[in-house]
Amino acid sequence: MSSFHVQIVSQEPVDWGESPHWDQSRQRLSYVDCFAKRIHQIDPESGRCDRYNIVSAASKSTPMTTMAIPTDNQCDTEYVISLGNSLAKYLPNSGDIYKLADIDGGTYFNDGKCDSRGRLWIGSFTGEPGNPMTMVKGAGKLYEFSNDTLTTKYNGLTIPNGITWSSDNSKLFAVDTMERAIYYFDYDNSTATIGKKRTFFASNSEFSFKGTEIPYGLTVDLKGNLWLVVYYGGKILNIDSNTAKVINKIDLSANMVTSACFGGIEMNELFVTSSNRGLPAPVVSAQQAGHTFKVTCFRDNSFKGQPSNCFRLQ
Repeated sequence: MSSFHVQIVSQEPVDWGESPHWDQSRQRLSYVDCFAKRIHQIDPESGRCDRYNIVSAASKSTPMTTMAIPTDNQCDTEYVISLGNSLAKYLPNSGDIYKLADIDGGTYFNDGKCDSRGRLWIGSFTGEPGNPMTMVKGAGKLYEFSNDTLTTKYNGLTIPNGITWSSDNSKLFAVDTMERAIYYFDYDNSTATIGKKRTFFASNSEFSFKGTEIPYGLTVDLKGNLWLVVYYGGKILNIDSNTAKVINKIDLSANMVTSACFGGIEMNELFVTSSNRGLPAPVVSAQQAGHTFKVTCFRDNSFKGQPSNCFRLQ
């Protein structure tokens, strides 16, 4: 087993950290404080943190921002963000927000990432944000957004989460948090089309999600293996992409870990977001809940990933 070192890189805890994204060109990590609708952008080397409050007439009534992905604009910082049931472009230097697309009321965007060609893939759920008891089974969808067009790609999940791709881009993986499973679709990177949904990983004889543990965020390393963040589990599972066997595990102090991405100059650091929503102050302090962590690995030079993909402007 590999030896992991975990340290905090955030200056202060957040209510619900989500959507970590490593911008290789700027050497910056960004993530959102979901219900506060705030973007944090960190320089891990210096410790500097810039915070962008997403406040406008368009966003005051929306319950959350679950995703913020930088665009490929090299001249100015800008993000594609979710705002409840809307997608928008956000310019933090001016505070301007430009709506890009909407889905039906009562449904909300959740986790999203861009593929290697800069197309956004994002899931949605139907129910009350933050209340899993209200989620409508099978009402979740996967969308693809590019060329100013939002396209439904799959209908029949409950809470799509943890979207990522195999290292050769032949498969798209997506977690369904409520179903406690990772599914995969054959993926055509040239046309952004997906095949039939198949189960990749779920509770089985080798591993079972215990009690309230649920699969959440997901990323992939250079070997093509998956790293699954287990919410209410305080851990990340390394899963072999060929056998679906758990081959390694990282334990964290925070129980409510949410998502992860690789980053750093050599792409050998794993950044992990977490939540402290609803926890009493002593538990927040003891667990360091709501902080963003950096994991490094000793004795394993292959502990590396790829930079997160930015959204490609048309």
